[in-house]
Amino acid sequence: MYYFGALAGVHRGLKYDAELLYAGAMFHDIGLMPSHSSRGERFEVDGANAARDFLKQRGISAADIDLVWTSIALHTTPGIPQHMNPVIALVTAGVEMDVLSLTYRQYSDVERQAVVQHPRSEHFKEDIIQAFYDGINVWQREGRCHRG
Repeated sequence: MYYFGALAGVHRGLKYDAELLYAGAMFHDIGLMPSHSSRGERFEVDGANAARDFLKQRGISAADIDLVWTSIALHTTPGIPQHMNPVIALVTAGVEMDVLSLTYRQYSDVERQAVVQHPRSEHFKEDIIQAFYDGINVWQREGRCHRG
């Protein structure tokens, strides 16, 4: 996901902090893990909170922590992140390409191949869908899933 976000940054001519993009990529789905899941928040917010705690312990500035927090909290919200700071925009861009293949045709075969050379589970898409499904079921059982 990081590599696709970085590639989007190159294509868009954006200047961004690669370490903050990496932190957003690293924590963007950690809220799906039971060890980082809270009872009352969406998984995106749980992941953002985990990243905030991690970065705060390492003395990262509040402004940089806010960028990473927002990039993770909004990574499943289409249409908004692209108008924000490049770190926020590129975390979402990386997810959109990695999980949804939304911008697949914007990149050359050489660029895509360079990114996918990095190891990943053979069944990644099935695994991530199962993780979302499991998380939704837990939320429903615990009464955390609200209907409007």
